[in-house]
Amino acid sequence: MLLCCLDGQERPGVMPLTWITYRDAHRDNGIAHDAWSESDCMISCLDDMRCTSIDWIAEAGGQQCWHHRFVPLDEITPQSGIVHHELKRSVVGWWNKYSNTATAESNLTSCKSWCALHGDICNSISWNPNALAGQKCLYHYAQTTVQDVTHHVLIRGMDGHCGK
Repeated sequence: MLLCCLDGQERPGVMPLTWITYRDAHRDNGIAHDAWSESDCMISCLDDMRCTSIDWIAEAGGQQCWHHRFVPLDEITPQSGIVHHELKRSVVGWWNKYSNTATAESNLTSCKSWCALHGDICNSISWNPNALAGQKCLYHYAQTTVQDVTHHVLIRGMDGHCGK
């Protein structure tokens, strides 16, 4: 993932971080991940901007690595033999770059409706009433092809620590 930081510099990978470790503790509702070591589990979490914490179960017979995503809703609870790591990304925000494609919609209402009806390829729009016909409504989705315009979304505080 390519991130454009608040200082304007693009960097591959994730922002600086801190891990907060809780021994003999875990969170419910983790998502199983393949990892052969605790450090591999942590690295796989770092590579996923939605990941906010992991549980590592060294003695498990099956899945040892469990990811938790977005702002945690489940409490950290005592559990012998599990190490829980909370990921604190040391950044106020980062920029995520999305591709754009124009539709022929000529007004904002029809632009919004078009996106709502095409949710498989549209998850946000940019509207410019002063653009040329056929360029007023730009729709965005991570899998579309890049054209002349890029759409950047500022992501803040998804780690539950609000970037602090």
